[in-house]
Amino acid sequence: MSNLIKMNVSCYQNSLDKKLVYNISHRYLNDTEEKLLANGWKFSLNTKKLIHLSIKSELEHIYFILDKRKMLTSNDKKSRIKSLLSYFPSKLNKQLKSDVLNLSPEEKKVISNLLHDKSIIISKADKGNTVEILDKQDYINKGNELLNDKKCFEKISSNLTEQREQSLFKFLLKLKNNKIINEKVYHEMRPNTCSRTLEAYFLVKVHKINQPVRPIIYSNNSYNYNTVKYLAKLLTPAMTFNKPYIKDS
Repeated sequence: MSNLIKMNVSCYQNSLDKKLVYNISHRYLNDTEEKLLANGWKFSLNTKKLIHLSIKSELEHIYFILDKRKMLTSNDKKSRIKSLLSYFPSKLNKQLKSDVLNLSPEEKKVISNLLHDKSIIISKADKGNTVEILDKQDYINKGNELLNDKKCFEKISSNLTEQREQSLFKFLLKLKNNKIINEKVYHEMRPNTCSRTLEAYFLVKVHKINQPVRPIIYSNNSYNYNTVKYLAKLLTPAMTFNKPYIKDS
């Protein structure tokens, strides 16, 4: 502690918390707002509400995936899994009722105000776990500037997701029929039906001049997501033996 004081490093929690929040928007953040945002992205709000229909749908999807991947190898196992999944919502409901809320009514109101302010964007910074607040229009302008760079992106007249999904289906089926991949690998790599269109979002480089943004292409559930995931798992061990390989930059 004394060494930190000599180095003029604050030892008070409030000062340390503020380093986790960077506000470059027009909006003034009061102490309560800044303190809440300083909890970071891993902070989870306890809730007493349970959306039963949503949970039931997710549990049914879990069972469907287990069955599809032939992980339910016997009727006893199927019955056991069904029983556990059926019991889960009531157990979760009991747990929620016993949990203590981790935010006061005032703090919940503050969060609601921040969420309903459509003039700002609350974003994760490019590096670290810091929270960045910037004007929404500024965020859009920075994003458009990147997307309009014809060296990196090309504007297309129609959504090609469905067409590419079908092409990948045919290609993987051809590999399977020619015995290049087996049935198990085929099902691991094939896309889910009704694939999601890829989306771009942007992370702010908070320590750079003018706070530029870095584009992130969100590809979860896209037409080639399962294929890329399988190939990454296959190639990663080989890549680590390569001399130029760097684990973290």
